[in-house]
Amino acid sequence: MFASTKGRYALRVLADLAEHEAGENTYIPLKDIAERQEISEKYLEAIVKLLVKENLLIGVRGKGGGYRLAMDPAEYSVGQILRITEGGINVVSCLADGAQTCPRSDSCRTLDMWSRLDTLIGDFLDNITIADLIADVDKEPQQDA
Repeated sequence: MFASTKGRYALRVLADLAEHEAGENTYIPLKDIAERQEISEKYLEAIVKLLVKENLLIGVRGKGGGYRLAMDPAEYSVGQILRITEGGINVVSCLADGAQTCPRSDSCRTLDMWSRLDTLIGDFLDNITIADLIADVDKEPQQDA
């Protein structure tokens, strides 16, 4: 699995909104998020458009407009976000949703290994939420013993 800037930035946007959330009727301008995250506002426009389309963000245009989370930060899993932004989180293409069955799948010596790795990665990412990501910011860095 390769997480592109699209997936990584989507996670940063959601974490930023979770950290700076000020109430149900308060929207954060994209410009503010872009400045805090040091990401091009133009690039973020495409990412938030996708997140709004998937009902993960609520966007309002005009004065007082911007974006806010559509759900509690604990309801967003990293796996969910990466599947949406990356089109999947599979480690090999033959395991992707909608992939054609490989003609070698019956005799492939590595398919079971890839399948198990795919499951491990998916389970790992599905059990980390945006709430977890922002909670990690408050933790002290671990010292080497």
